[in-house]
Amino acid sequence: MSLNGMGFRDIERVTGISHNTILNWVRLAEAQIHQENYEIPETAKIDKL
Repeated sequence: MSLNGMGFRDIERVTGISHNTILNWVRLAEAQIHQENYEIPETAKIDKL
């Protein structure tokens, strides 16, 4: 729901779960994401748009 633009308090109203709990879950999930160095190419090819 958060990825679709809902705020934590909105999610709380819909689910009945405290916004603090939801925030803690989001922080835990963020900590588990592996940080990788993604290289951004200097040039890009544009196809027919």
